[in-house]
Amino acid sequence: MNEVDVIKVDPKNTSKIGKEKYTKIKGLSVHYCAAYVINPRGMGFVD
Repeated sequence: MNEVDVIKVDPKNTSKIGKEKYTKIKGLSVHYCAAYVINPRGMGFVD
């Protein structure tokens, strides 16, 4: 099996930020857009 690192990320406000930034641009649901916010947080970037 492949090894995968897991990084815990605080999901606080990801739906709100995703809705504001990405729903109109990407045309996706709020939940998918929240994933666009969670990923950079895991890499250390700040909203």
